[in-house]
This record gives sequence, structure tokens and C-alpha cells, in this order.
Amino acid sequence: MKEAKTLAEGIAKLRYEDLPETAVWAAKQRVLNWLGAALHGSQEQPARILRDTVLPTDGATDATLFGTNRQRAAATHAAFLNGAAAGSDEKLAALVSPAFSVAEKEHKSGRELLAAIVAGAELAARLGEVENSAGKVAAASAARALGLSPERTAQALCLADAQTAGVKGMLRAGKACYDGVLFAYLAQAGFTDGTEETGCGAKVLAAEEPCLAFAADAAAWEESRARFLALAVPVLGDEKANRLAAWAETLDEAEDVSATLREIL
Repeated sequence: MKEAKTLAEGIAKLRYEDLPETAVWAAKQRVLNWLGAALHGSQEQPARILRDTVLPTDGATDATLFGTNRQRAAATHAAFLNGAAAGSDEKLAALVSPAFSVAEKEHKSGRELLAAIVAGAELAARLGEVENSAGKVAAASAARALGLSPERTAQALCLADAQTAGVKGMLRAGKACYDGVLFAYLAQAGFTDGTEETGCGAKVLAAEEPCLAFAADAAAWEESRARFLALAVPVLGDEKANRLAAWAETLDEAEDVSATLREIL
């Protein structure tokens, strides 16, 4: 539990105002890359089958299902379905999808969403290539988006650490995102199953300064924007795709992620 508490302190205390500009650009870039992957992947048959199977049991409207006709779902299911659709890049899906779903459900600002993504990236940089790192990153980004205390964040990380990596492919990406949101809300409610007593937390890699492993600039943004439009225009059309790209670029100005996104989609 000591390792989890150490990690949780940094996650819970990270604030948008403390982020260097390069980290803000990198977080926006990840949002745009994830949106493109989720929109493109949503049109593939496996993603359609997942939606057709999951949605009849879900009447919630917490968060957006990208690539659909304005369909929405519970935050856990939205994280799962969007994460699975973007599952060709599991790390990207785990970093963005849980935080995005929580930010929509809780009507968080764009700055809170960006801070949550950077918090997840910071954890990913410290974990390196370890078993179920995507699950831990998903829990971290969801916990930060939800605004959990260090103690509750540590519990969410412990719950994620107890999971096994038995599934593969897009399902593993989706499940990591689903679990990350679920564990953050369980931790918020005070749930415990004894995992914190067994000693959770992977070996943490030596870190330099915060956010140094997570940086981008305006030039990198333009490259991501071009890739995004190539993926998004066939799904959304030219006008909505360009508006969504502009929204992501100015995400730190959004007072309510969910409300501003609804205006576009």
C-alpha cells in the first residue's frame, strides 16, 4: 500500500495551474488522437457488436458514445465502448477514455480533464512496462478527474492492481477503461475488499521532474490535427470534425466538458 499511497499523493495534488505549457499541449494532443481513434474504430464491426450487446442494458446518459447518432451511456459503459473502439492503442485509450467519461458525467471543466490526463501520463511514465499498467493508468486518470483524495485514489489504484490481464486486444483496452471508472467511483464511496492489506503497487521507476516525459508543442498539434481529420471527417462530416478539433485545441477554456461537447455533436 505504501507505493500506492506515494503515487496517489502526486495524482491527487496535481493541478492544471502547475502544468508546463508543453504538458498541456501533450494532453490536448492525446485527447485529439483518442477522439480520432474512437471515431474511426466505432465504425468497425467489433465495436458495433459491443454497442449492440451492452446498450440495451443501459439507459443512462452520463457520457458520449463517439461515432454514434448522439447516443450516450453510463460513464463506465462509455469508457468501455469508447476505449474498446480506440483499442488499437491501449495506452492511449486507458489514458483518455476513463477521464473523459468521468469529466462528462461530473460536468468537469476542460482544465480538470487535462490535469487528469497528465496525472495518468505521469503514472504511466513511472510504471513503465508492467503487468496491467493500462488498468492502473485508467484508475489514476479517472480518480483525478473525479477529484478523489489521496487516500481514495490509493484505494482505486489497489483495486486496479488486483486485476489480472487475462483478456487481449480491444476488449482488454475497453475493460481497463471500464474498471478504471468503476474503481474510482467505488473508492469514492469508501469501498474496500482488503486489497490494500495485501501490498499493492508496482515498482515505481525513478522520475525526473514532473511532466518531462509528457510534452508536445504547437507543431506536434498540427500533425495530430491532420491525422484526426483524416479519421473523423468520414464519420462526422467536415464541419463537425473541424469544430471538434477546434474544441480540443481550446479545451482548457471549456467550463463544462459535457455541455460544450453536446453543442458540437
